[in-house]
Amino acid sequence: MSDNLDSPSQTSTDDPCPKLKPIPMWFQDGTLLIKAQDAKFKVYGGLLSSKSSVFRDMFTLNAGVQEAVLELEDSKVDLSYFSKALHDIDFFLPRKLGHVTPIAIVAGILRLSDKYDVPSLRKRAIEHLSVIYPTTLRAWDRASQLESPHISDHLDAIKSARDFNIPWIRPMAVYHFVSQPLETVFPLLHNSNLSEQDQKQCIRAIRALKVLQMFCGAPMRSAGNRKQCHSWSNCGNVQKNKWNAICNDDGADPLKIRLTYTDGFCSSCQGNIDVHYTREKAWNMVPVLFNDESWSQLETLRNAEIGMDIADNTVGVE
Repeated sequence: MSDNLDSPSQTSTDDPCPKLKPIPMWFQDGTLLIKAQDAKFKVYGGLLSSKSSVFRDMFTLNAGVQEAVLELEDSKVDLSYFSKALHDIDFFLPRKLGHVTPIAIVAGILRLSDKYDVPSLRKRAIEHLSVIYPTTLRAWDRASQLESPHISDHLDAIKSARDFNIPWIRPMAVYHFVSQPLETVFPLLHNSNLSEQDQKQCIRAIRALKVLQMFCGAPMRSAGNRKQCHSWSNCGNVQKNKWNAICNDDGADPLKIRLTYTDGFCSSCQGNIDVHYTREKAWNMVPVLFNDESWSQLETLRNAEIGMDIADNTVGVE
């Protein structure tokens, strides 16, 4: 089998829309030849049938065939990573502290594990997405320590949320996408394969994030107390400039700590800004403003699907 299969063949994140390339899957003693688009993969049919009821049925229909050949209409990229995950137990590992598999790979594995009925891979893919797009602010802050996905990956996650009934990842997948610069968001949204419903949700979310950004900045406006302030001439100017920045910024990422704008104020004024409380309230407003269910309702759905609570203790660096 070819070497270097463990590293995803991905282009630079500087690419406007990076694409994965298929990885070679060719075992010389493989028992099944799979053709997909212009690619060929030689794998073990018995292994596929043991993991997938769909492949098992295919092999039952073709029992006795000496050299099995299977032509599939799937993406060769998705099929290569899906096959790799089935054949190599060290490739698509469970999500762990400080690491998840890149979204583009996860989405492809999710698509085919759902199509070919491989429950273990489907569950694992959903767990990875649930770490990247969590349901608590604490987990969101810790997830920021992971490698940042490309903006186009969030579109995959939004589509996967609807296609595979993973509603709890949708709020923060949408947030991740629409909090990027609008000159990047609109062209990608226009050319995406999102449903009309999801596109409308993204547009609503752009407006909602602007409201939330002003909400998060509001405590800064009332921070100055002339009697307690150590230097009102400074803090007054800081307050004015920062509020203008909030109002005039065409993008919005209200959950970023820097957007609470405590820096620059004197220690007395900083003490009057309840950063944590404001961000918690903003976090709780996100799914509601995005026309989704509340976080508690979404967590109930998540725990019923993957049978575990990954809200606070599976990402980050110790």
